[in-house]
Amino acid sequence: EKMKGPKATGLVRSIRTFIRTFESQQPHASGSRSRAAVNTTAVQDRNGELVRSFLADMETLIAGHALFGGSVGLDDRERACAVEEGAEGLEKYIMSKLYALTFQVASDEVDKDDRCHRLCKALEFLDVNTVIGSRGGDDDASGSGSGNESGDG
Repeated sequence: EKMKGPKATGLVRSIRTFIRTFESQQPHASGSRSRAAVNTTAVQDRNGELVRSFLADMETLIAGHALFGGSVGLDDRERACAVEEGAEGLEKYIMSKLYALTFQVASDEVDKDDRCHRLCKALEFLDVNTVIGSRGGDDDASGSGSGNESGDG
């Protein structure tokens, strides 16, 4: 609600500018008419750092803004709560807009995941005990199995 008032115009403008700039700076597949973003691990790492940096800068602004931490008449605890509330609200809003560009599975990871899945499917026939060997004596709790195997018993 605080962000809808006229006193929040500067903050809202900064947020909207960041979102527009962030979206426009995404790399796109060459020749792609839909301008689908190229989503690689390196791009996601860079995007995550941009978002973290923006949120840290905005928390500083929020702390000094009259709507939040700079409010007159608030004690330190109330001021800290107002800043935290504002920062959390901002983070939720930003991430609702930029989640796919920051946390979606990276395209270069999809191939690795697919190869791993195919390998696991190909190895499904293996039994774990066959691969690592049985634990001596676990299968025969009485301990008398070795005598029977040799025909002694």
